[in-house]
Amino acid sequence: MQNGLHDFFEYLRFSTYFKNTSFAVYTAVFFIIALILIVFVICGFAYGYYMASRNRPVFNWLIQAMRTLLLLSSSILFYPVLDYFISILHCTKNNSGVLVHKYFSGTECWTGLHLVISIFAVIATIAFLLLSFVAVLTLYEARPLNNNFNSKMNTRSLLTFNLHKFILIVLFTVFNTDNYQILLIVYVLFGSTVIFVLFQFFNPFYKDIIAKAWSTIAAANLWTAFCIVFAKVMEITTFDETVFIWLIGLPLVLVVNIYNESKRLNYLYINPSQFESGEEIIFHIDCLQRLLNLHSSDKTSSALLDGYLATHRNVCYNDQCPCKNKSKILNNNTVTRNLLSN
Repeated sequence: MQNGLHDFFEYLRFSTYFKNTSFAVYTAVFFIIALILIVFVICGFAYGYYMASRNRPVFNWLIQAMRTLLLLSSSILFYPVLDYFISILHCTKNNSGVLVHKYFSGTECWTGLHLVISIFAVIATIAFLLLSFVAVLTLYEARPLNNNFNSKMNTRSLLTFNLHKFILIVLFTVFNTDNYQILLIVYVLFGSTVIFVLFQFFNPFYKDIIAKAWSTIAAANLWTAFCIVFAKVMEITTFDETVFIWLIGLPLVLVVNIYNESKRLNYLYINPSQFESGEEIIFHIDCLQRLLNLHSSDKTSSALLDGYLATHRNVCYNDQCPCKNKSKILNNNTVTRNLLSN
């Protein structure tokens, strides 16, 4: 079972498909990937700047292609590409105590050709990392649009998640020996806990289904980290069935997280005159608008809306506040302006 899971997850890495070739082919693939990213991005930005400086329209297909590539680089392609670049530096000692490449024992590390290619790998890694972080920080919709399921208030959680993946790749490349197992496990647990807290309590996505999906992924990640810790603790015994505990508990963790009440309702309990950040205002208005949209078709939403109105009448000092009157509160624009003015 363990070997089967290991083989399955290995196929999510680019290096798996080329580690049985030769070091020359492996490095050639590295340069091809790097050149595609560098040439496409540099040429795209140069062309866009050239056309914009002369007040000429830029082709929409070019803008969409660059946007798609940048989004993929910061999401689906982030781990496999970064893992492949850093794998160039992955070395281990052979029986003679000489550092050789992890996949190609005939290639001695940090000498000759490997040293030169490693320098390019470090440069490509830094460039790709910066490119991905810029894409995460800039290419997102900050407005809660109904037709955009990927709209979010900020990208701190996603940026932290990508940074966590990068640190994991580096740690498992540099410290991939039994002597550093405790260090790796401690960081896996720490990083997974941080990611879980960010997506569970500070989820930036406006759409409930997307927010729930990310919080579920974070919960599964944390459950996996706990199982790794448990496996390490039970290493001194004859018990070696931790993988079955993980498989049995994973669906339960996912179901509990999916049906868990959204933490966003807590923002409705905040007095509008006591907001501490813009995020609280945005989530407060977003939750209220959801209740307004569902109050006529969902009994739970209607009850929550009535409770919100009853509470708001006691804490709001504005006599003209529309939130004190259910007929007036059905005007979302008026409600939004009133909350922002408070």
